[in-house]
Amino acid sequence: MVIVTTDSEAAIGEFVTASVNFLDAEGQILATAEQIESFKWVGQELAMPVTPDDLDGKAKVASIEPSASLSDYGMAEESKAPLPVLDSTEVKKGEYGGFTTSFALTNDTDADLKSPRVGVVCYDAAKKIIGGTSMYPDFVPAGKTIRIDAEPTVSGKPASCKAFVNYEE
Repeated sequence: MVIVTTDSEAAIGEFVTASVNFLDAEGQILATAEQIESFKWVGQELAMPVTPDDLDGKAKVASIEPSASLSDYGMAEESKAPLPVLDSTEVKKGEYGGFTTSFALTNDTDADLKSPRVGVVCYDAAKKIIGGTSMYPDFVPAGKTIRIDAEPTVSGKPASCKAFVNYEE
C-alpha cells in the first residue's frame, strides 16, 4: 500500500501514478508494479494498492521502493466534498485465516455514493504499514451509515487499520 496526498488545487482531476519496485534482500528488483488514481479534493490522501503480478512465489520481497508522479494533462475538475479517513471499529481473525477489519462509513454528502473506492491500510503496533486492500461497496445512501468489512493482505497481525474513502473513478 502506498499513501499519497496533494496540497494543490491544480492536482484535482489529474492522474497520480504510484510505482513500486519490489526488492529482495540484496537490493535486486524482483518486480515493478503501478497503480493509477485521481485526486478529488485538496488535502486528499489516496491509499493505493500496488501489487506485483509476476512474482513466482519463490522470491521473497525484503523491501519496497515507492515513487509517485502527477500527470499534467490539464484535466482539472471541480473539487468535490472531502470524504473521511476511517479508523477501524474492529480487527479480528478472519473466517479462513488472515484477518477481517470493519469500518462504519457515513455518507455526509447530499448525494448517494455509488461504488466508492475504499483503500484499506493496516498498521502494526509501531504504526508501520503491514498491508491492506481495496474494496468498492455498491451503495452508500446520502445521510446514512453502512458497515464495511475488508480482508486485507497483511504480513502480521494488524494493531489498527484505516480506510481512505474516494469517489468512484
